[in-house]
Amino acid sequence: LKMTREQVLQRAVKYVEYAKDHGVTVEFSAMDASRTDLGYLKQIYQATVEAGADRINVPDTVGVITPRGMNYLISQLKPVIKVPISVHCHDDLGLATANSLAAVEAGAEQVQVAVNGLGERAGNASLEEVVMALRALYGARLNIRTRLIAETSDLVERLTGISVPPNKAIVGENAFAHVSGIHAHGVLEFPATYEPISPELVGHHRRLALGKLTGRHSVEKQLR
Repeated sequence: LKMTREQVLQRAVKYVEYAKDHGVTVEFSAMDASRTDLGYLKQIYQATVEAGADRINVPDTVGVITPRGMNYLISQLKPVIKVPISVHCHDDLGLATANSLAAVEAGAEQVQVAVNGLGERAGNASLEEVVMALRALYGARLNIRTRLIAETSDLVERLTGISVPPNKAIVGENAFAHVSGIHAHGVLEFPATYEPISPELVGHHRRLALGKLTGRHSVEKQLR
């Protein structure tokens, strides 16, 4: 930007005020927040909130924070920020979902997500992973029609031309596929033995595949 910290602060306040003067709901996002000096980050967030920002966003722009680090960062911001906190996590090191959950644990009220985890470079936090983790692991009641998740994933895959890997969590073709004999037997007896959530909950389906590790229970099921 070729600007000093003070110039950046003044510019941020100026344009938050400008947007609010025009009746716009403002969410102020500090680029690269996860690598920003914490004292300065607090200063610029507080200044933009005073200028009228309705929410502040904490982005892990290059996906380098750890879940423990994200929890600490949000817990440090929470006492000094009097508006809802949002997070925006990138998946460069495969931690976007974990970092999003860590932020919620520390008090973040909003998580920015993308269907199939699409986004810049390695992508953003996956909608299907964050939503189902919050529901299954935290008991959160979200305003999401989860039974349309698989259908929505398929639609986005077709429209974008970006294929979903078979082993993608929640929506991948193999997400609820069982080949191993002991796994298939367990699922046939009691699905929760080897499935953390029901495939029907996200509009998916269970699949018992035949392979070299298949046991007789799976073969009998297939024959029936």
